[in-house]
Amino acid sequence: MEKLYSQGADFLYGMLFHQTFTFKASISDSFLDPSMNSVALHSTDNDSDSDSMTSRSIECLESLFQGTDKPRHVIALSNQNATVLSRLQEWMPRDCSMSTVGAESTSISNYLQAVSEASTARSGFVGHSNATSHVLEWLEYGRRMETWKLGREPFQISDLPKCSLDGQ
Repeated sequence: MEKLYSQGADFLYGMLFHQTFTFKASISDSFLDPSMNSVALHSTDNDSDSDSMTSRSIECLESLFQGTDKPRHVIALSNQNATVLSRLQEWMPRDCSMSTVGAESTSISNYLQAVSEASTARSGFVGHSNATSHVLEWLEYGRRMETWKLGREPFQISDLPKCSLDGQ
């Protein structure tokens, strides 16, 4: 019990959600490849300043992808500003791909399905620092449980690289 609590609130909430909801991921299995550097992008802000949001998203992605020679993939929740998503797609380097999962529906089931799909990323998280993110919670739970199932000690896993869209 002590080891579970030592993993932090994101892991514990992720465990709760994982045990409560079950969804099938619809993202291609190639994006779940551990040799890929995958990052979840969850902006909860439909900010009208799409230039600023695009610039900050690109800065975050560049910082998280820095120094890697692995193929890169971004999983973005589509509740973001469409202009930002379009500009991010234009920016993507050749060895970087992006998939968008739908979270724009008012249905809680569709939202949770999108969160489940976005949380298949394993290498990093981009989001707002002042917002609770179910993506981050499920992502943290998933990466720690996978480490444990591989026979490694998840309680010694390195912290997930994160970047705040708030510039903090």
